[in-house]
Amino acid sequence: MRYWATTIQQMAGLCHVFAIALHRAFGFKFLILTDKNEMYKGGVPAVHHVYAVDNQGNAYDFNGKHPASNITQQWLHIERGSWHRPGVVQVSTEKGLSKFVSDDWDKPLDSYTNQDVKNALDVAMVKLSDVLPKSK
Repeated sequence: MRYWATTIQQMAGLCHVFAIALHRAFGFKFLILTDKNEMYKGGVPAVHHVYAVDNQGNAYDFNGKHPASNITQQWLHIERGSWHRPGVVQVSTEKGLSKFVSDDWDKPLDSYTNQDVKNALDVAMVKLSDVLPKSK
């Protein structure tokens, strides 16, 4: 239990790194839940969460495998009156995701290193071992 508590703490705020790890390992695409109520430099919306999505429409994050269509519908239909202005962005490449990433505070997602991605993949391979494909 202590291992997972530490891992969750380390992965908090790094959902994009987790998704990048799965993208690099399995060729998954990205599903980005955005919030247009908060905008960053260059008109980039805030990011609520990033999932990795396989070709069968399954979305993966630290919590497991989910139908991507359910996630998208739930996010886009947030209770009226909420302060969120939800949006969904789908990108196929890490370069496409990079418009949300910065070393500074001018973009919603923090920069990362190859070691960060490797560490995230190590976590994913253990945490999601029962739901990930066996190979790329």
